[in-house]
Amino acid sequence: METVKCISLWQPWASLCCTTHPLDVTKSVKGFETRSWRTSYRGPLLIHAAQRFTAEERTACYEPLIRESLRRSYRSLADVPRGAIIGRVELVECHPAMAAVSEADEYARAMGYYAPGRFAWEITRPMFFREPIPYRGQQGLFDVPLAVVNGEEVEQ
Repeated sequence: METVKCISLWQPWASLCCTTHPLDVTKSVKGFETRSWRTSYRGPLLIHAAQRFTAEERTACYEPLIRESLRRSYRSLADVPRGAIIGRVELVECHPAMAAVSEADEYARAMGYYAPGRFAWEITRPMFFREPIPYRGQQGLFDVPLAVVNGEEVEQ
């Protein structure tokens, strides 16, 4: 069975990964997904929006650049999907976060955590799926059957 890599992220970070940059549609507005761990994986990466959406994550949505970016895709926070695969990006590189922050624009800096010891996964070619695909997330990178993305029924 063919699979594709996926990562589960809390909102609003999942949606921001799939949102195009206002000045360059080939880039994600987020620019980098910052993580506490490095990955050697490069290639297509599905973005899963975790079910969790706490008050802390909702508060982040009021940061001006985050709010502006989310408004390009959603009418309100109630429309932000959860518990589903919402889109895909291309993971092109993994940098030490401290090195990546110097390349990050104001959007990427507002949407990532670039502390020492962290890693910045450079993401490009963001896209949302027409409809979120309900799916149970997992920690770390995990495999999703390609049939799920193609709309075929597959047991989880």
